[in-house]
Amino acid sequence: HKINSPNSFDILIPLKLPPTLQLQIDFGLHDMGLPAWFRGNALCKLRAPKRSEWGRQYKNFSDSFCMEMDRAPRHLSSALVLKWFYSKMQRCLNVIRYRFEERCHITLSVVEDKLILKILPKSDYVCCHISMSVRLIPAIHVGDSVFLIAQPWGRTNLGPYLKAEIFWSANFSKQEQKLLSWLKTLAPDNSCHLKCLQIVKALRDLKSSEFDKKCGTQWRAILSSYILKTALFHLLLQGNLESWDDKFLLDRIGDLIEFLKDSLQKQCLMHLFLGSSTIPDIVTVPKSVKEASPVNLLAGFDRNTLDTVSLHLLHAWKDVHILIGNNNVHKNVNREFAGQDGCSHQGSAAQTLVKHDPSV
Repeated sequence: HKINSPNSFDILIPLKLPPTLQLQIDFGLHDMGLPAWFRGNALCKLRAPKRSEWGRQYKNFSDSFCMEMDRAPRHLSSALVLKWFYSKMQRCLNVIRYRFEERCHITLSVVEDKLILKILPKSDYVCCHISMSVRLIPAIHVGDSVFLIAQPWGRTNLGPYLKAEIFWSANFSKQEQKLLSWLKTLAPDNSCHLKCLQIVKALRDLKSSEFDKKCGTQWRAILSSYILKTALFHLLLQGNLESWDDKFLLDRIGDLIEFLKDSLQKQCLMHLFLGSSTIPDIVTVPKSVKEASPVNLLAGFDRNTLDTVSLHLLHAWKDVHILIGNNNVHKNVNREFAGQDGCSHQGSAAQTLVKHDPSV
């Protein structure tokens, strides 16, 4: 479920690769000369039983979905997969649309490189004429409910030798949900941790309107929903969960802002799962995730920018009382941990990347 958008959802659609191809996930991108802010993404390398089979059995698949690197395995291209996926979803919609035409209007469109399914019920069938927006996201299952999702990287520049389209973004929604459920069993019944996160996000959005376009973009990037969520998890894992009783809401908001300030000043906030040794045993991740190099989510930002954001964050503290008085802040807080900034649900059926003719 998307943050601050009660009628917007993101759904992961798992894809199946040809069964005879071996998928190798590589999170070890620290030695590829990538910008620090881009680390934490992954490569999907593919190996055929025999190298010669790429020119025969897998030629159509390779031409449609893969990129070749010098003397390296073929890489599954997120851009090519997205292109195929968009076309496939449009054809599927054309097949099923007539079944629902009496109940609702259904449209499929690409908005800012994202595939959006819009559903508008007809008033004869529902008491409220409310539309629903669903982003459909193709994903590759890594293991232990970890997915790699195809991202529309757009014009992301990684230098002259690397293309962003060969990289996939990691999604740890299930791990976040499991960790959250475990923490809830240890925290008071009326714990305020979700409410705390919601208020800090609202504070960020309120302050964002005070900046010009450039500064506002930097502010939202550094205080992204994923970074705020990661900071809260780190804070909760420090222990003393009894102190998260709702009567201590203001104190805990202060703690979260103080934790963020310290992280910004130290230029360090570590990814919760990649290469982490602090996650409770109740949360399982694939071997490739455990053995990945630790990722600092703030590594790509310069010190002056982080110091400026830290200062503005402290100045925004005075607006917390205003937000707490706004009832809208408390709505839908239980949906905050649905996913990694926009990837919240796994599709119920797998979509197959066909081996021979991708247009089928």
